[in-house]
Amino acid sequence: MKKVKSYFIVIIVLAVLASGLYMYFILGNQMRSMRGLQKGETYVAKMYSDYSVVGENCQGEDSDNNGYVTCNFRLKKESSQEEKTITLQCPTFMKSFMATSCKEQGILINNQ
Repeated sequence: MKKVKSYFIVIIVLAVLASGLYMYFILGNQMRSMRGLQKGETYVAKMYSDYSVVGENCQGEDSDNNGYVTCNFRLKKESSQEEKTITLQCPTFMKSFMATSCKEQGILINNQ
């Protein structure tokens, strides 16, 4: 009877570990992407107040493992219909405790 209880506990622990790993890998990218979008929207509202956001895209993968994810924002100036796309490096949840804002990459993708 004691062996059955110990196997049951081991199976429960393994199931919890497996579900935790699954959630980290599947939901982790989505959470990083949502946090990057949130920080990016704040940055755009502050730095580009005369533009409105037409489109936004944020990858959830931190490819160079520096705590930042890449986000692209397509902006449109309302008075002259001018559009441009900016690329931001926005902090993930853990990094955002120390780095509270996004940083802009120097490459301008679409400047009309």
